[in-house]
Amino acid sequence: MKILICDSDNNAILSLVKIIRSKYSEAGKFIEILIDTAHNYDETLSAMNMTDTPYDIVFIDIVLGSESGIPLAMIAKNRFRDARIIFDCADARLCELVYVEMQPYAFVNKPFNAEIIYHHIETVYDIINGVDRTLELCSNRVKYNIDLKRITFVESDRNKVTVHFGNESLTVISTLKEIEKSLNGNFIKCHKSFIVNLAYIAGVEQGDFVLSTGERVPISRSRTTQSRHEFMMYIGGIN
Repeated sequence: MKILICDSDNNAILSLVKIIRSKYSEAGKFIEILIDTAHNYDETLSAMNMTDTPYDIVFIDIVLGSESGIPLAMIAKNRFRDARIIFDCADARLCELVYVEMQPYAFVNKPFNAEIIYHHIETVYDIINGVDRTLELCSNRVKYNIDLKRITFVESDRNKVTVHFGNESLTVISTLKEIEKSLNGNFIKCHKSFIVNLAYIAGVEQGDFVLSTGERVPISRSRTTQSRHEFMMYIGGIN
């Protein structure tokens, strides 16, 4: 996977590189990632002109020094057809304006949230490699492998966890924490007893996520801000 990071703030570049390297150089989590960096318009354009292989992800600051990063993002989108453009910005209000104009793959706020960065990298990696992940569960000595894309939400009750998928559900002896380890970045914990698949959320109503299936998943007060933020980031990232 090849990534280009364009930001006039060198500390932001170093932070993002550190986040990426610290995760994907670990044993068992290795993904070969090549990272190029640029600090201004000319350096970014030069990196795009000189690269031998297309970029898979381009992180670019909406405000690149005294210039706008939007024209460069448009060049990147036209030149690297399959590249995912991810804008980063310290001012969330700018994201709304850019989304209307360009509809990029995603936005990330500064300071960077490592888990959101990992979510986007792993999602793009899976798309590139055609990976379909599954959740392996065991009930009554029978093993089940459930496609993560089918799972709508997961709920726990003491030492039991129920996984909902399609019109079916499966209850196993486990904990929400254990199940969460096997899920990907499309899932968020919105309540101490619930994990929801962002892909199935149709909206937010009266403190609940309303799913496209008609089901409702509660959002705890302590997780309201983060859950809503991750949902908005997700829908902003859909092509």
